[in-house]
Amino acid sequence: MSKILVVHPDAGISGQVSSLLMKKNHDVAVFQEGRPALDAFIRMKPEFVLLNDVLPDTTDFALFGKIMEADREAKVLVLSVLADQQVEGGVPRFGIRSFRPEEVVGVVEKLQKDSREAKRAPDAPKPLIVAIDDDPAIIELV
Repeated sequence: MSKILVVHPDAGISGQVSSLLMKKNHDVAVFQEGRPALDAFIRMKPEFVLLNDVLPDTTDFALFGKIMEADREAKVLVLSVLADQQVEGGVPRFGIRSFRPEEVVGVVEKLQKDSREAKRAPDAPKPLIVAIDDDPAIIELV
């Protein structure tokens, strides 16, 4: 069982996702706005955050940045309407225009499983990742 924070402005979507997560024995807290969600994040220290990129009381990706300031190791999945999955020049691009809640739950559980399996020795070198984009918010997200 994991503690999961779901932050989405649409009560119907957040309700469906949280219901499915609770059926899988996760402890879920749901918020529709960023400020109370950030307070809950700091209090409950969830193992995972499912976050919509746009919230009524914050600018795009603002809550993500505040979560990262509070805990650089936080695991956050950002739902975005940036684009449907596309492939240009062999490079996949991902965004979520529409989704089924059970798909989101599947992604959350897969990411958690992968995270647990990826634990490496403390002395192992960290992988080098280069992120290139003209939008600073996207760089911070990556």
